[in-house]
Amino acid sequence: MSKRDFYEILGVSKSSSADEIKKAYRKVAMQFHPDRNPGDKAAEEKFKEAAEAYEILSDTDKKAKYDRFGHQAFGPGTPGGGGYGGGGMDMNDIFSQFGDVFGDDMFGGFFGGGQSRSRGGAKARGQRGSNLRIKLKMNYEEIANGVNKQVKVKKHVLCTTCGGNGAKDNSSIQTCGTCKGSGQVRKVTNTFLDAAGVVIPEITKDIEGQPRDPKFPDIGADEFVVLGDVKIESIDNPLPPPEVYPTKIPVVISVKNIGLSKVSGLNVKYFVDNVEMANEVIPVEEPYRPLLPTDLLTYTFETEITPTLTGNYTLRVEAYLLNDTTPLNNVLTSTFFSSISSITDGKMEAYVSPVNSTVEQFTPVTVLIKNTGTDTISNFNVNYTIRGGKNGTVTKTELISASLAPQEVVSHTFDDVLDCDPSAVRVLSTYLSDVQDDLNQTNDTLTMYVFPFAPCGQGINDPKAVGFIAAGPFPNPTTNAINYMLSLPSQGDVEIQIVDVLGQVMQTTQYDGMQTGINNIQIAVPTGIAPGIYFSHVKYNDLVITQRVVINK
Repeated sequence: MSKRDFYEILGVSKSSSADEIKKAYRKVAMQFHPDRNPGDKAAEEKFKEAAEAYEILSDTDKKAKYDRFGHQAFGPGTPGGGGYGGGGMDMNDIFSQFGDVFGDDMFGGFFGGGQSRSRGGAKARGQRGSNLRIKLKMNYEEIANGVNKQVKVKKHVLCTTCGGNGAKDNSSIQTCGTCKGSGQVRKVTNTFLDAAGVVIPEITKDIEGQPRDPKFPDIGADEFVVLGDVKIESIDNPLPPPEVYPTKIPVVISVKNIGLSKVSGLNVKYFVDNVEMANEVIPVEEPYRPLLPTDLLTYTFETEITPTLTGNYTLRVEAYLLNDTTPLNNVLTSTFFSSISSITDGKMEAYVSPVNSTVEQFTPVTVLIKNTGTDTISNFNVNYTIRGGKNGTVTKTELISASLAPQEVVSHTFDDVLDCDPSAVRVLSTYLSDVQDDLNQTNDTLTMYVFPFAPCGQGINDPKAVGFIAAGPFPNPTTNAINYMLSLPSQGDVEIQIVDVLGQVMQTTQYDGMQTGINNIQIAVPTGIAPGIYFSHVKYNDLVITQRVVINK
């Protein structure tokens, strides 16, 4: 087969300049490069043709001979002949000239290949560098005055163990344990991020969105993502001794952004004697704002410290930032002293009645109230609220005018009593109010479920006349479990069915030989059931009680 004209192969004319010929060769070589056309023999031949053409036309003397005599100028037996077409050059010969045309970073920067393909394999793959783009954020002050910033750049270096050939020594060839036979290892320049142990996730695409070689992704400085770094600069309040603080102490801290990226929505906590007291997020609205690099912000926690005893306390403040490069500077500890001269604190101590959360007809509500402070308290209200059942929500409030000395406990019975309601399980809450200067209001409330106690004042001789009580289901709505409190007039079998609104049975649970009196039952919400409204059928002998249950799952 006759050889094609070299000018036709490159798409140039005889009058084209050396730069035009070089540019044309670059275009053709990139189009038919074997790495871009794996297994394509036709592309490989065109790639060789282009290399042969460029080898001739890029040399002034050879070009002149070719212009005068054509291909015959380099035929067999001709001085300087052979060329690529004659088999005198192989692929290594072709790749060896790419440094002149594409630069030494041809394989690593453009084609994403592995080792250099130079003669003898002695020339290492070139690295990108001259054309790297680095994106950094700078404020107006930095732009005007100048600033030094550190960046992190990943690069490939020659393996010091095998020298790039994967061999342990000259006498034995085996896979290198350091570079895994590639001849290269990934190395990171030493920056302040190294000391923090920062791990940057693998990048599979370059900044232009092109896929990378999974073995050598060639991560450049233009693709490095700067991570944030915040620091608890100081605890501004409370201050260490000899400062003395009362019973209400605001916590004030200063937080600084010492990283290179903006920070917003920063989570901060504080602990007193290793007990978490506040967990808050610094808002971005006024008087606060997102933290720009080098910004210092003063934050006052919404939750105050309320010491109850005189003495020293340990305060620890923590900040939480995702991918923080130096988390060790996110914690700061201090001590403070609080002198408690007087404390006002009332506490709802315990229930006396109802007993065991069950209510018969005319059950009194009796509670114990304790003065846990250092000051005498009087003239405060005690309340109860009952929710659920046929009467809805009922609230009672009564005044305690008697004085209650420090650490004294008093029993109080409300004038109104609870009646038995077989229709539902109710919620009873008792709580204190109007205790002047009450230090701790978290201990002012007690809550319990109230169950109807069979037979709620009715006779029990005839089960059909009395029926039975199925208090529940509760909680309602529920997510994971359904509870019932059953009162049976005599021993018997109980069956509970969960059905949907179409009457389809979702689950059946059988209880054999349940005892007379109170029986507490808990069943799991059926697996795979959809959220919605269902009905529970509680069957006892020939009696059935049906209740609606809402399942949120």
